[in-house]
Amino acid sequence: MVSIVFVILGILVFVYYYSIGVFFLLRRLGEAKPQKVFIPFYAFSLLGRQIGAFPVFTIPVKNYSFVATTFLLIPIFACIYGFWGNDHLPPESVVPLWEIMAVVMAGCFVALYASLISSTKKVMLKFKIEREKRYIALAALILPLPFVYLWLSKKELRIL
Repeated sequence: MVSIVFVILGILVFVYYYSIGVFFLLRRLGEAKPQKVFIPFYAFSLLGRQIGAFPVFTIPVKNYSFVATTFLLIPIFACIYGFWGNDHLPPESVVPLWEIMAVVMAGCFVALYASLISSTKKVMLKFKIEREKRYIALAALILPLPFVYLWLSKKELRIL
């Protein structure tokens, strides 16, 4: 059961880490109360309102908060189901169950990763920057993403 706690804590740490960069970005974009990003998963909603719809794997995403929250919560439920299977299924069924849950979790993380990169591209269109491909590549590493948003918040806004 301890492993579920670590999965949940890991996801919450990522959400708050992401929220730090979104806070500075939304403050620059003129959001009324950017401190709301520190409510768990609300950063995706506030950022989604600012950037609107964007494509992920050619699928249009209109509600960024729903997509990001779903792809963060499904792995938690997959872990819970896997641990339930450890206690309630015969031993020969546990390994295949975890293999299926690993595929589900990996698919969710790939889709979340793609949505983070696509939303970052859409955010970068709001600012006047040169060589944005360099910063998209940096954002693709995920860990520097809040720093990319902090750097963007100091740039001049593009008039659309």
